[in-house]
Amino acid sequence: MSTAATLPGGMRFTAAPFVLAAMMALTTVVTLIVSNGDPVAAVAPLGLAALLWGVCVAPLRTSLGVAMLLGLAADRPGDTDGLWSSPLAPLGGVLFHNLNHVVSVDALKFSGVFALVGLLLAVRVYRCLVGRAADTPGSLPLAAPMRWALGLAALALFALAAFGVARGGDLQAAKMQTQGYLQLLAVAYLFGVSLRGTVDYRWLGRVIVIGAAIKAAMALWVRATLPAQFPDRWGVMRDLEYATNHGDSLVFACAVAVLLGPLFHQPTRRQLWAFALIVPFIIAGLIANDRRIAWVQLGLVVAAFFLMNPAAALSRRTARALVLVSPLLVAYVLVGWSSSARIFGPVSFVRNIVQPERSDGSLDRSTLFRDIENFNLVQTFRPNPVLGTGFGHPFVQAVEGDSLADFVDYEFLPHNSMLGVFAFTGAAGFTALFSTLVVGMLLAARAAARAATADAAIAAVAVIGCLASYIVHLWADIGFTEAPTIFLVGLALAIAGQLAVSTGEWRQTAPPAVKSLTVFGSGGAA
Repeated sequence: MSTAATLPGGMRFTAAPFVLAAMMALTTVVTLIVSNGDPVAAVAPLGLAALLWGVCVAPLRTSLGVAMLLGLAADRPGDTDGLWSSPLAPLGGVLFHNLNHVVSVDALKFSGVFALVGLLLAVRVYRCLVGRAADTPGSLPLAAPMRWALGLAALALFALAAFGVARGGDLQAAKMQTQGYLQLLAVAYLFGVSLRGTVDYRWLGRVIVIGAAIKAAMALWVRATLPAQFPDRWGVMRDLEYATNHGDSLVFACAVAVLLGPLFHQPTRRQLWAFALIVPFIIAGLIANDRRIAWVQLGLVVAAFFLMNPAAALSRRTARALVLVSPLLVAYVLVGWSSSARIFGPVSFVRNIVQPERSDGSLDRSTLFRDIENFNLVQTFRPNPVLGTGFGHPFVQAVEGDSLADFVDYEFLPHNSMLGVFAFTGAAGFTALFSTLVVGMLLAARAAARAATADAAIAAVAVIGCLASYIVHLWADIGFTEAPTIFLVGLALAIAGQLAVSTGEWRQTAPPAVKSLTVFGSGGAA
């Protein structure tokens, strides 16, 4: 039935806008009644309709960029051990917690980001069907190896979840284990088909820096206002271990990568000022968050830029300085390895990462706990080395470690995500799932070698630093399900796939031209 009619004079009249307006008004009235007059609930239908309209008409990269900024900047209920939350915490809960905790509908057992990614995939499919496969003019294609790697990983996730459930595994546990990485793969694909090269890498780099700066401010605020210890539910005094959450370590490392890269390519004054003013603030937030692995991730980012730019003036001067002070550094490490003096704090930090026994003879419970967990994970995949147990199964507790009574899902989400994925998926599943990281690192490294502009070289090395930091995060903690990885690692994989095309490393039939812009700031890239 048509809603259009011809008026006198040949004018066309359509009732569709009036029907939609009436439906919106009716929905608002019903919501107002159901919510007992809550004004926020009353405007929710209009806000949701506006959001859906914006997502459907905007370029995919715009929707993803906005979601990325909100996702990186917002904390979530439960961060900081639940002792503090910012005004952004409800937004973080909507984005990353299941929506049934926000709306009393039990079927909404998925997060806001999950719903957004699903909607964007549907928009992408629709645009392809109507002949708009290119999201916007100038968007670059993904290199074929990255497309195949993303598809293989997605199929492996579904297959291994089905395999685990068929063997008696828990469906909700399998969903919990896989949904974060599935969203990461989808974000990588969506970024990969919508970004226009360095013109978009630059503003997305700014998004990462802004998100990291906001989280650094939160961490510093928490340390300045909350006591160093607090009583747990049993009345035992505990240290406030972290200020925001563990996933922010990767946010801080990636932000430093964005700001550090231009220093290797004749930086402008603006880029130097950005580095000098923002990086110390981000590192202060990293210190306030107090996660040991963050320093390893930061070190990997710095090492990536030095190793991938050996001819840069900064690399040569730093290498020369290290050679000159190397005798002192060796002596410092040898003397400090068995010392508990404060002056040897950096050496003690490294020692506590690699072995559980401290210099004073006591045990580092965190390192010991992870050693026990690693042993248990090895015992889990030994009977099933090819396919593992499948998702939805707990790992074997061959040796009992410290109790984690507050972490009810611990047996499904071990702290060592890398060994955990190997235990649950075996060698075949592990290879399929992490082929994306291998392909991304390879494409980025080859693109960096063939980059014709500083912008492309900076982006490629930043990708290597991000992916290396993510791999360390997978080994050291529950990185496989961390919320920030959805956007950060997804973006890194997309950039790696696009750079392979734009630099000519992976041949396309007609590769589009890439605009040359700086990663942070304007002008000045040589």
